[in-house]
Amino acid sequence: GRTLVAELEGQPKESESLGALVRVAKNLRRAYGSVHVNFGAPLSIDQFLDREAPDWHALQGDLQRDTARRLTLLLGREMAQRINSAVVVNPINLFAMAIVPSPRQALDERGLAQQIDWLKTIAFRLPYSPDAVLTAHDPAAAIAQALKLGFAARVAHPLGDIITVPDKEVSTLNYLRNNVLHAYALPALVANLLVALREVTLDRVAEFAAGGLPFLRAELMLHHSPAEAVAASRRIVELFVEMGLARASSDGTVRAADRYSSEHAGLELLARSLRHLLRRNYLTIALLTRVGSGTL
Repeated sequence: GRTLVAELEGQPKESESLGALVRVAKNLRRAYGSVHVNFGAPLSIDQFLDREAPDWHALQGDLQRDTARRLTLLLGREMAQRINSAVVVNPINLFAMAIVPSPRQALDERGLAQQIDWLKTIAFRLPYSPDAVLTAHDPAAAIAQALKLGFAARVAHPLGDIITVPDKEVSTLNYLRNNVLHAYALPALVANLLVALREVTLDRVAEFAAGGLPFLRAELMLHHSPAEAVAASRRIVELFVEMGLARASSDGTVRAADRYSSEHAGLELLARSLRHLLRRNYLTIALLTRVGSGTL
């Protein structure tokens, strides 16, 4: 994680050498956590080509090259979606999802444990796909592992210890959070609507999910169709109400939990995990709308 972040920030990739190999040996004594490997559904290239270009065997020349270029993009998206469907949500992913969106990347330990528990419940009750795997570790174990691996530090406080992220680890935890963000994209989208509006109807939630789906699909490689997103949005609202993160009224409307409750804070943290993406798309569309088509 740290190596990737350094390279994204412009640091050149370190050349491999015998000396570097010797220096690495002492690092093997460190704790690095556990490796998780998950296999998703295999893809038959022949079946993919038959579906997308039934006459692909007979193509020649420019038509063959243009079709290959078009199908390469579709194939890449298909594979990215399948990789995402085989997501493993491990304890550090849950820790990162819970604490990175918080102000200054710090939460009191009880609140952090509660947020991790809510995230686990969402992933368990509304799994991203049949191939997705969720850790069996409880919130306390997730926090303990983050402390052991150096992704967190404990600050003693008379009213309850604070768990914070060292400055040098924030970028890495962002990377680890982003590995599973797609699994929480639709719940986070619904959470944004609930915390933004006083009350909403289920039809408005469904409309918001359908409207936001193209942006989420483009950036997070979601596998949902519009119909699946609409159906999922209704199940998400039902689960939020069951968990106490939202309240249902007799007139069929839904609203977020009471503003100063721990449940509202949890819903806000979930919403924050996706807000940077939503703001970026909103600003882009607002700018294009203001200057007009074909100007930029």
